[in-house]
Amino acid sequence: MKNLWCIGIISLCWLSPLLSQQQPQSPAIPAVSCEDQANGLGSGSYIDTVMDQFWPPAFPTGRGITVAVGLSWGSKAFLRAQDDGKYELWLGTAQVPTGNVVDFLEDLANSCRLPPDPANAVKLLNIHWDDKKLTRSQFEQMHSAFMTALSEYFSTVRERSAYFLAKKIAGGGVDAGGYVVICNNSWENLRIDETDLPINGQPTSMIKWVHQFQREVEQAFHGKFVRGKGWTPQ
Repeated sequence: MKNLWCIGIISLCWLSPLLSQQQPQSPAIPAVSCEDQANGLGSGSYIDTVMDQFWPPAFPTGRGITVAVGLSWGSKAFLRAQDDGKYELWLGTAQVPTGNVVDFLEDLANSCRLPPDPANAVKLLNIHWDDKKLTRSQFEQMHSAFMTALSEYFSTVRERSAYFLAKKIAGGGVDAGGYVVICNNSWENLRIDETDLPINGQPTSMIKWVHQFQREVEQAFHGKFVRGKGWTPQ
């Protein structure tokens, strides 16, 4: 009996190295350097993804009518008609130092704390949400103004392209404010990246509407959008 115990112990000792070799090994996760994080942030796609996910949790993106406008790098306003007949104006502001999301993300990247997934970065913004109820007439007035601007905007795009071709120059500008406007009516989803850079001294119809919408949001929520600092309550 004692010999059988010895044989069993020797067998286990002999098999242990083989069993350990057969265990699946977890794949090594490559480390991401601070430089890699900063370069990834500099491409712009990471920041764009963060701002695209800057969305109220209270309503889905594919139902009703929503017009969303990023009014600064830290605040976003929403004109909303729900499918149950409710009309609302929403304002989301990131609770980060200086109110500037770009500066906040750059600080995370420089200290190697930038999450690889932009969705996790959104959670760090500590977004504060405010909402105001609108009457149907208030919503229709604001939405109609947007539809008019949108219709005129496509004509402006054609004219602007012809202008650039004739002048043999490219678009863009230095230190020009930009806005992202998203319209979703449950059927179409439109995204407009527009820069506040007047051609021949004339802003586009979309920029005019954005400025008007910004004033309406400031009045509704009693504050002001300060460039580079985001939303400032008053």
